[in-house]
Amino acid sequence: MFRRSLIQLIGLPAPVNFGGSPAQPIAMSPREAAIEQLAVEVFSKGNKILKVVDDLGTLPEGLHSFPEVCFVGKPSCGKSSVIATLCHNIKMGRTGRGGGRTTKLEFFNVGDCMLLVDTPSYGSWERRTVALNALGVTLMRRYISLRKEGNLKHVYWLIESPQYEFKMKYQSHVNARSRQVARDVLRIEPRDEEMLDFLAHEKVPFTVLLSKADRLQDKPDRIRRAIDDVHEFIGTDDIPVMPISCRPRSPAECRNVHELMCDITDKCCGELKDNELTLKGLHSLSYLPPTAQSIIAVEANYPVGAHVMPISNSRSISETVKLHNEAKLGFVRVRQASKLFGTSFYEKALGYSNDELVAPSHDAGVATSRLSHNSLTSSSTNSSVTTGTLVESPINETSSLVASPTASNEVLLTTKQQHDKLQVQQQQLAAMSVADLLPKNRENATTISNVLGVALPVTMVGASVTRAAKAIDRSADAYAEMVEAQGYYGIVNSSEDFFITAAGTPSHQERTLSERKNGPRYASHREIAKQRMLDKYVKGVRKDRSIQLDAHGYMCPWLGSNSGGGPRVKGSNVVTNGGSGALVRGLKESGFGGHSLSRKTTKNTFRATKKTGFWAT
Repeated sequence: MFRRSLIQLIGLPAPVNFGGSPAQPIAMSPREAAIEQLAVEVFSKGNKILKVVDDLGTLPEGLHSFPEVCFVGKPSCGKSSVIATLCHNIKMGRTGRGGGRTTKLEFFNVGDCMLLVDTPSYGSWERRTVALNALGVTLMRRYISLRKEGNLKHVYWLIESPQYEFKMKYQSHVNARSRQVARDVLRIEPRDEEMLDFLAHEKVPFTVLLSKADRLQDKPDRIRRAIDDVHEFIGTDDIPVMPISCRPRSPAECRNVHELMCDITDKCCGELKDNELTLKGLHSLSYLPPTAQSIIAVEANYPVGAHVMPISNSRSISETVKLHNEAKLGFVRVRQASKLFGTSFYEKALGYSNDELVAPSHDAGVATSRLSHNSLTSSSTNSSVTTGTLVESPINETSSLVASPTASNEVLLTTKQQHDKLQVQQQQLAAMSVADLLPKNRENATTISNVLGVALPVTMVGASVTRAAKAIDRSADAYAEMVEAQGYYGIVNSSEDFFITAAGTPSHQERTLSERKNGPRYASHREIAKQRMLDKYVKGVRKDRSIQLDAHGYMCPWLGSNSGGGPRVKGSNVVTNGGSGALVRGLKESGFGGHSLSRKTTKNTFRATKKTGFWAT
């Protein structure tokens, strides 16, 4: 962690102190001094909203490929406020009462050198549906899992500082009251434990930000106590912890914002040498976009149905599953007692079709389905639980009790002996669990799990979550079907030189124009105009900041390869070998071409189409 930030961890006085009187500046290494200077330069260049992403197929790439850091946390923990304070722009991070305003991935371009990513909260949101909660948590985890090897350099986990409340204590002997300070321990909930398990499983480097640190009242003992609580929760003191207070509308009341800016710049410059710590060097970093195979693998590891969160953040998922099974068991017992099993009951309530459990049928107008007494009383020597099977038993028309077919809720009893058997069955059902009542051959198919070991019954996943999962999981298929996506990696892995066009061999842009000549006349003219503007940029006729292209076109860099098998760029810039997420240098300076791999980039035509901003020249 940046040294200036380490000073603040224990609440000691510092040049930009969190509490106490100012002290003499701490000596920094030449690299730390260069990073601090670069941080001031980057964050003073300007910023803009790059794009808002709702699936993995629309992540920024090409000219908008920069080192990224993301902010995660529970609702109302202050993620958007931190971004707005860092950017010195209250419009950058949307904040409001109730929390949960961020429902998608929001990318903010800072200085045309790095991206700040605001992620959806991982807890329960107020006034939000179950499907929206599940989509937000799934999108956040998929993004971190996909970009951790490439663009994503660090994760900042925001945890609210403990609240110190003043409680009124009444005295009995006099009509008076005195104030008593009650220390509130760090608020750690099951959602935080699940987030810690996720970060540990993905092995992502992260830093804990104690947000709303103004609650600590600039007292070193409270700051140290809060940091100790965080280390106790994590289980190690190797994770950096930084108290921070961000008020976008009151910059004078903010704390440790400058230290956070330096730390973010330090994480994004990890691949630069000491002599490359410049704005141009940081701008030159690019990364290959993810492949369709990697997107499909991440979506399979984190399905939407496995992220259905309880309404209360204080309730764990295992406890919620237990309560769900108990409620389902009670419903099963009631239906067993009534001896009426409909197809809709198993399909909608339990998730089983008519293939496993036989539904009631009508034979001569009247029939009933019941549990076989022999199957309930017989048990296997290898198993300690008994299971029941449903069989059909038509009622004799000469029986003393014949119910009308319309009386579907009445219990059909033919004789007193059947009534006694039913009582025995009900007693045995009371001792069974849900797993005993449900078929064994569908055990694996009735749960949805992820790589973290969370297994939820399919009955907890509502229809809205299922529809939302189908909509978001189509992104990888559409991504793989795009011709330009295959052509992009064909350029990377090819041995031809795509910068110097051989004699008689048309370039990629010429082939694209020739293929579109059969289309509308105005489309060809538009493509020719883009090509002319691109040629002027490559030849150096036009300035960088005058380039403003359609976001759907000319987003992917021109790539080439040398005889050694590794991809390179015009000008002999360094390009590392590797698949998705591999570091690439010099692409933004060498030119750009091809089509974007993002299928929804055109939605942000007027927000994310500039090659460089007017503030980043």
